[in-house]
Amino acid sequence: GDLMLALGSWRERAAAQLRPHDVALGWHVATPQGLPLHPELRPWHVIQIVRILDEAVTNAVKHAQARHIVVTIETLDDGQGDGQVSGQGPRGMISVADDGKGFALSGNGEAGSAGQTARGLRNMRSRAARCGAVLELTSDSSGTLVRLQLPKIFPDSDAAATG
Repeated sequence: GDLMLALGSWRERAAAQLRPHDVALGWHVATPQGLPLHPELRPWHVIQIVRILDEAVTNAVKHAQARHIVVTIETLDDGQGDGQVSGQGPRGMISVADDGKGFALSGNGEAGSAGQTARGLRNMRSRAARCGAVLELTSDSSGTLVRLQLPKIFPDSDAAATG
């Protein structure tokens, strides 16, 4: 259930992959507890999340020619009083920001250009949906920001993908 442990391993691997490209990987844990523990978290959830991060980092290096990538991990406590209704606690957010050249997004938030980029982004969105997470993407000439808002409770199967 501890996603922070998996992300720590991913961080080491990603930093090693970026080194030959002379790309700096920043790591910022914005909240002291990192991400909330999820007892229902399964290995396949972790794999989906890690692959989303891999894709974001690969895109930053391969397509955007980024020099710096910063991963931010935080817990958003959106339960200011109304969290009591659902009985569920805070939700985690993982952001990957780069200083690359960005790319055009069409009105629906998809990559404007066809091909690899669009397919990669579709894969990222699909993986997020399967985990019950929400993927937000913003991009302009100053860089790209990928935000993965994790669910309060991870689904126990791929059923979330059917939406």
